Amino acid sequence: MKTHVDGETLRPYINAGLLATRPERRLIRKWRDLLLRLYREPGFEEQYRRDERYKVFLHQALLSGLVISSLGREELLELPPTYNYPMHLYHEDATGRRPCSLEELVTLRHEGFYDDPAWEGRMPAREPLKRWIAERLLR
Repeated sequence: MKTHVDGETLRPYINAGLLATRPERRLIRKWRDLLLRLYREPGFEEQYRRDERYKVFLHQALLSGLVISSLGREELLELPPTYNYPMHLYHEDATGRRPCSLEELVTLRHEGFYDDPAWEGRMPAREPLKRWIAERLLR
């Protein structure tokens, strides 16, 4: 896989923010069961105390491991960069594939982007979309 922001190649890292799977494979249920079993392990709890981000990393690492161990390579499809674009990292994107505006994207993730009171000035989108977001998503 290539990362959105710096174009680095890394092993598959499945993001739960945008995932489609066949229900009969029960991957989501297996992932939930695995997470519930391992989440409270003492070794992991020590990691969470050192850095809260390990809680997020654990659920994504478990999901990635489960998907890779359960599916064949031919069953996986990596979506293009216009899907699940990390808006909160937009200004760090050094790939040359950074969208000129949000209207080019199919989906995005924002992870706190709107917490910044000046988000509208930082968002690469036309005014109608910014207004729609402000009126419908942030009230």
